[in-house]
Amino acid sequence: MKKILFSVVVLGILGSFVPAWGQRDLSGQRTRVVEFLTQAYGSQAKAGTKVDPEEEKVAKAYFDWQITRWTQDDKDIEIPYYRDELLKIYRQLGEDDKSLALANGQVVPILKKYINSPEQEMIVRYNAVILLGDLNEKQVSGGKPVPLADARKTLDTLLKGKDTEPAIRVAALRGLVRHAGANIPDAEKERLAGVFDTYAFVKPPETGVDPPEVIWMRDLALQGLAAAGASGAKGERVEKLLTIVSTQDLYDLDTRTRAAQALGRMTKLTPAMLGKARKPMQVYEMVAQLAAEALTAENHRKYRLRSGVMEGFESRATARYAETMSPEENAMQIRSLRQRTKAVAVVFYDVLNPTRSQLFAMLSTSEKTKAQKIARKLRDIRDKFDKVGETKEKTQKEKDRERERNPEGDMMERYTPTDQELSFEKLQMDMEKELGLLYDLLQMDKSGLELKKRRPTSSSMRRF
Repeated sequence: MKKILFSVVVLGILGSFVPAWGQRDLSGQRTRVVEFLTQAYGSQAKAGTKVDPEEEKVAKAYFDWQITRWTQDDKDIEIPYYRDELLKIYRQLGEDDKSLALANGQVVPILKKYINSPEQEMIVRYNAVILLGDLNEKQVSGGKPVPLADARKTLDTLLKGKDTEPAIRVAALRGLVRHAGANIPDAEKERLAGVFDTYAFVKPPETGVDPPEVIWMRDLALQGLAAAGASGAKGERVEKLLTIVSTQDLYDLDTRTRAAQALGRMTKLTPAMLGKARKPMQVYEMVAQLAAEALTAENHRKYRLRSGVMEGFESRATARYAETMSPEENAMQIRSLRQRTKAVAVVFYDVLNPTRSQLFAMLSTSEKTKAQKIARKLRDIRDKFDKVGETKEKTQKEKDRERERNPEGDMMERYTPTDQELSFEKLQMDMEKELGLLYDLLQMDKSGLELKKRRPTSSSMRRF
């Protein structure tokens, strides 16, 4: 009788406790939820094991709580962190398809509810679309995942909607870009490429500039074409991409670079697709000249660190200003130039390298000799500026000393250069020499290459 009474009391407590799950912080329940998903439904589940309804309620409450808290205060700052917290569950599930399906079954309906609720704030709906595009139905260790097909249908629907807000379109496009580069059938990649065409080839106005969302969607769509690698049945995209690459009056360097990357990723590129007026070597050199332009722009760029966000801006720094940089700022400028230079060089080397480039494969034997020199110089720039000017994090003693000197200091003061003699100005000049050799190979005009010809006087220099 006592055992029966005790059981009734326990059940009563549990019954009153479960509804309260949604009203408390459940961050400490993640391990419990993962164990439930894997042991009750996944590969670790034993034959004949019954699902504990209490644990199932906890799992549902946990996912509800994870997404519901997006609507609370400080959402602008916290949502990306919350989103990553939820994705940690998926990372812990690994390749366990059954557990993954269960998690998706609980998370996807919640996301769709928020996405389709106009009364919700845009930042909440935007991040719900982002997370939906990040979900997989199969995860492969060391390989490409299979993205969730049901999510792709929703993203398609959002892009087709006439009343879909620009921010939601951007988020949906971002998700489809990821899907295009993942493990999906070639026919589906070709279909997605058709979706990207709608946004990639919107021509900018002759005067003025496009709205920010149009620029963002164009760049995302070009990334999507690169990820899909689809040239079209008759190569109809090639001419449009070449137009973007060659039209510097309408398109900025970033957009032209993404178009070149999409061109280089096409898996079935043929000479006929380039058009009768263009020879393969002409196209190869055109892309290489764009690489030189992009690398020069990075060498003439200066960076600042504000509120923890790296922001690039055009500034032709004078030697006097460079000499007044603190060691920390000098280290940050060097680190930024290295990272950006390597990123740009990697993109173009991928398009032009002799091993994988479709453009290179079309060249004659004599043309390949010159093209190899161009590709080798890009590779040298990529490798040379990968290690130079490395920084290291300060020791705790150095950090304490810096904090005493400048209590308001930001994150750039955590680093110090490994080579104390290297200055940002010297690194720029070294880069200028390397780029000069690339300009010579391409027979390009060097008038815009030299830093000293692009610096304003100290009185007209922009200060930040």
